[in-house]
Amino acid sequence: MLRARSGLGRLALEVPEAHVTLVAIEGTSDLTGFPRRPRIRLRFFDPAGGGPRPEEGAAELSARLLAELRELVPPSRSYRKRRSKAS
Repeated sequence: MLRARSGLGRLALEVPEAHVTLVAIEGTSDLTGFPRRPRIRLRFFDPAGGGPRPEEGAAELSARLLAELRELVPPSRSYRKRRSKAS
């Protein structure tokens, strides 16, 4: 599982007039299931906790927003069919 990076938080704090919108992407782990066509779903939403808070640093903001995304779409493992080794 990837950790939150502070870049998103830094950008949101540097440009306070910008609106923060989160995007949850579901179904990307099915891309490795070729030839089946995957269903990918995008959901755009505003953070439930609101935008940047005055006491919040860049890293804390990024971690909070990533936690909201993970609540909506929990991390999943992609699957790959293993090829049998030919002797």
